[in-house]
Amino acid sequence: QTIFSISLNENNKLMTGELFEVKDNMLKVVSLDGHRISLRNIELKENYDSIKVVVPGKALNEISKILTGEADKDVTIYFTDRHILFEFDDTIVLSRLIEGEYFKIDQMLSNDYETKITINKREFFESWKSNIRGVDLNRNYPTRYPSSDTVNYPGLKGYTGPWYFSEPETCALKDLTESCLFEGSISYHSSGEEIYWEFNQLEEEKYRDYQIAKIISEETGYVLIEEPRPNRGNGYKDWFIENYKKPALTMEVSPYVGERKVPIKYYQRIFQQNKNVPIIFAREVLTIK
Repeated sequence: QTIFSISLNENNKLMTGELFEVKDNMLKVVSLDGHRISLRNIELKENYDSIKVVVPGKALNEISKILTGEADKDVTIYFTDRHILFEFDDTIVLSRLIEGEYFKIDQMLSNDYETKITINKREFFESWKSNIRGVDLNRNYPTRYPSSDTVNYPGLKGYTGPWYFSEPETCALKDLTESCLFEGSISYHSSGEEIYWEFNQLEEEKYRDYQIAKIISEETGYVLIEEPRPNRGNGYKDWFIENYKKPALTMEVSPYVGERKVPIKYYQRIFQQNKNVPIIFAREVLTIK
């Protein structure tokens, strides 16, 4: 939850790491990049001697990839004068510490701010479309015509990441695709009851993919979306079509509910609309192969 504000600029080594400060039964984790400060206080199970070290961001990045989706897992941390060791399950990660005195965060976080806002935490996180590091996975694939609505900072949505395929989720899907060489793909998204099927195909490929998408549209009742050329995007479907020249769909499966979770009341309807889609899609793709 704080890694996203670690600086990638090697000119200031301290900013490329995170402060780990232990005092009694609290662990304070701090990162900053010159524009943002992230701070998290974690309650420990018992009291410990005070210690303050700076841990390289690259090491924390690797640990976050291993622990993705396992937020409740216990991690044991050991310190020496120059190293830090993380241990969980059968995994041990050892890293050198960054030397130097970290910034005086308490002096930076003054109370004389001019603007203060209060948000509904539940509504805020329901609209969160990115992964835990604030990277929008639907903007993390490289294409010739990327989306024009991206941002250059982590957040709710739109951040492409520090580089393409920077995230464990997109990297895993890339490796799986390159290994299996699928004949087609379907990406399921949340709401809108729409089908996106274009990404700058040649006319022959466009006609082929339209015929498949039309059949799926008739099965589900979803609307086919045609967009002006050049089609823009850098989601999985876009990357797959551009690189493999094969059919791929992105399906928005629920009635439109905005940027929030799909209500459970729609689940049965979605299942009935989509239960035959994988078989139909596979049949059509193999028929035109």
